[in-house]
Amino acid sequence: MYAPEIPMVGQVAISRKGHDAQRTYLIVSVLSSEFVLCVDGKYRTAENPKTKRYKHLKVVGESADAVAALAAGTLTDANVRKICAEYREQGK
Repeated sequence: MYAPEIPMVGQVAISRKGHDAQRTYLIVSVLSSEFVLCVDGKYRTAENPKTKRYKHLKVVGESADAVAALAAGTLTDANVRKICAEYREQGK
């Protein structure tokens, strides 16, 4: 099943398509109903987010910690790696 219709900041998603398939991302910005900006904390840092089609993502959860950190402007790559790792562990 593909992602729901409305993307939201703070969602954790797994890439379904592209060379980065199966990589876990955190959505940090919504550009439109079709495109979002994603980070994983390692290859795609907060300073260099990846533009990704929302329909190519499978949403696996939402992180309240990430939403709060984004609102405060304190989201770090280490936080992103920790959040993504938690959801990868849940999926196994």
